Amino acid sequence: MTAAKKASPQKAIFFGAHPDDVELFALGTLLRLKARGWEIGWVIAADGARSHGESDAAMVERRDLEARRSAEICGATVKLLGLPDGELAFASNAAGALRDAFVEFSPDLCLTHHPQDYHPDHRAVSRYISEACQPTHQLLYAEPILGLGPLPDLLIDITPDFELKCEALACHVSQEPKAMIKALASWNGFRAMQALKPEVRKAEGFMVSSRNFSQPDPVNILPSGLVVRRFQSHA
Repeated sequence: MTAAKKASPQKAIFFGAHPDDVELFALGTLLRLKARGWEIGWVIAADGARSHGESDAAMVERRDLEARRSAEICGATVKLLGLPDGELAFASNAAGALRDAFVEFSPDLCLTHHPQDYHPDHRAVSRYISEACQPTHQLLYAEPILGLGPLPDLLIDITPDFELKCEALACHVSQEPKAMIKALASWNGFRAMQALKPEVRKAEGFMVSSRNFSQPDPVNILPSGLVVRRFQSHA
């Protein structure tokens, strides 16, 4: 009798605009999924050349190395598309490159920026990935930075992996991450407080896409216990 074929692990991919976006918005959730046996990774659209205003070619290589180091310590796959920083809404090849990456990874769960995010690059990636998703795909939007935007629909407990999330963000030395790491403690701590569970000390918030009424509820694919609070839909 032949052995039954082992099922492939489920896969979660974050599609972000800039090299440190996954650490800011969704890394805790990805690490929680990894602990449950999922494959995780992220696709970064922009090359980071305009991290400090003016375009800087040397910054591209630096941010590339920082992103790869972060993925390495997290045991994740990373794909860097190298598209022009600050111009994702206008770059003629941006939509196609992100769509191709989506097809390449074929994630069971797709995470990306919220369509009402403050940053034009974030909004562009959100639009391209939302359009790449079919109605049956599982799609979650990360809330904008520091919760300054639409309210989340659900909270995911990231308590066990918050320290690694901060360690990964610290890899982005070019962005002087100390202040942002401190801010994450407050932001993710506030969301954890809203869970009303003392064991939840850090949490990330996400919005369920309402772009298509037939999309299945993403909560159905998440492992039991990760979602610690569910609110009404705001997306």
